Amino acid sequence: MTAQDFEVLTTRVDNTLDQLNGRFRLSVNSLDYRDDTGDEFNNYYSTAWVRVENNEAIVNDLIKACAELHEQTGYWGRYIEQLSYDTDSNTIRVEFGS
Repeated sequence: MTAQDFEVLTTRVDNTLDQLNGRFRLSVNSLDYRDDTGDEFNNYYSTAWVRVENNEAIVNDLIKACAELHEQTGYWGRYIEQLSYDTDSNTIRVEFGS
């Protein structure tokens, strides 16, 4: 999947803390869809940084990082449906839909 294949349904990062600003990596908890025998969920992390300003992710950064996660997991869903700040990993957790 290439970056232009994504549909961005939200750039808003759900955050229970104060305004979120800075650079963060994306994370996703997913199966490895490239492995037919894989039935365990794992955490995957982008190497690309996503800039966030006032709880809004910068779209170009977001799409680049999502493409990396798709490459790692083999998932085909193209909709970026939800973003939330994960305090444990200091990442933006992304939820994809197909």
